[in-house]
Amino acid sequence: MKDKLFNIEELEVFVKSELNKSKYKKELLNDLKETYMFTNYFQITKHKFGPFVIIYSNEAGYHKLGIGDCGELHKDNKTYTLSELCFSIFWDIAFRLSTPPVYIVKDFSGDWRRWSFEKRLEILSSIDEVYYQMGKKEIAEILTRNPYDDGM
Repeated sequence: MKDKLFNIEELEVFVKSELNKSKYKKELLNDLKETYMFTNYFQITKHKFGPFVIIYSNEAGYHKLGIGDCGELHKDNKTYTLSELCFSIFWDIAFRLSTPPVYIVKDFSGDWRRWSFEKRLEILSSIDEVYYQMGKKEIAEILTRNPYDDGM
C-alpha cells in the first residue's frame, strides 16, 4: 500500500522535522540546506549548478535526483515510501558527517569503514529507530558485497 504522497512543501517540512529530533540537528540541517533542494523538477534551470540533489514529488512518487558539477543529471531514485526517501537522504548526510578526514584514515589501523559505519548508525539512531534499523540492513548488504579489508 502506498503512503499518501506529500506535496513538496509538506515533504520539506517533514524531513526537517525528522532531523530536528536529532542531537546532531545543527549539522544535519546545515548539510540538508547546502546539498538538497526541495523543488519542482522543472525549476532546476533557475538555480545553481551542481553538485546538489533535487527532491520532488509527483504522481509517480518521490524522486531524489542528483545534479553533477556541470549540471548533468544522475540517477533518479524513485519511491512511493516516505521512509525510504528519508532514509536515502539521511544515509547520504550521515555519510558526509561520518567520513573521517584523510589524516585520520591514514593513521587508522584496519578498515576505516568500521568507524564510519558506527558513526552513521549513531547519527541515524539519533533521528529515529526506523532509520537506524534501515542503516544496519544497508551496512550488512554493503559488507556482503564488499567485506572489511583490514590488510591482514
